[in-house]
Amino acid sequence: PAAEFEERMHEVGRYFAAMPTRAVWETKRLLDHAETSTLEDQLEHEAAAQNRMTRTPDFREGVAAFLEKREAVFAGQTPPTHPIRLVVADDLQRWRLTVGLRFLLALPWLLVAELWGIAVLFVSVVAWFATLINGTMPPRLHAWTSRYLRYSTHVNAFVFLAADPFPSFRGLPGTYPVDLAIEGPEPQPRWKTALRIPLAIPAAIFLYALGIAMEVVAVVAWFVALALGRLPKGLVEFMAYYLRFQAQTSAYLLLLTSTYPALSGD
Repeated sequence: PAAEFEERMHEVGRYFAAMPTRAVWETKRLLDHAETSTLEDQLEHEAAAQNRMTRTPDFREGVAAFLEKREAVFAGQTPPTHPIRLVVADDLQRWRLTVGLRFLLALPWLLVAELWGIAVLFVSVVAWFATLINGTMPPRLHAWTSRYLRYSTHVNAFVFLAADPFPSFRGLPGTYPVDLAIEGPEPQPRWKTALRIPLAIPAAIFLYALGIAMEVVAVVAWFVALALGRLPKGLVEFMAYYLRFQAQTSAYLLLLTSTYPALSGD
């Protein structure tokens, strides 16, 4: 009833707020993932999620409360995550015809990415001054640059066979099996902004070496996909690692975040 709505809303809110909120979030994410994954993949994702949860303060509190026979008091603390995250929902299936002609088919998308990238270089100069002055990247510049980074990730995933469908030209979230989750503008230390290019050099060197390995893997994947009509999960996971590190390095250079690219996975 309408008269009881507000009270019930706060009741439900308090119920979830008192729970281990990270575990609630992971459960919802796994339920969403289950709609498109196989049983084998879903069990892998659930095992990985459980492994992450055992490293949270709420897990330790839950175990302690059980052993001490008391009610748990969860704090909702979460381990830090990178603000640029790769989201993969690929089914590993590949259509041999588009695999055989992949590079030629990708030319229009590569051309758009090249032209968009040139515009981003000029915009990044404006963003650098704005972030240096304000301590944060202007929201509109952040949103526009995020779309470019997401689009280039979609295109690279298509070129390297990390995904099979043709990407769109808009760079919108949720439109491709290999996608980017990008958080909004954040406060950025001015000294990190001023020294962004020299600070990024170690990550750029590692990315260059990783890119050489990625080219070799892409050639192997091309032959495997032609032969089998699908890709082994291990190959796609390596591609995902490269695409994630590439996106995080680009995001760091383009001032979307001051968080350094992570060597470990998400």
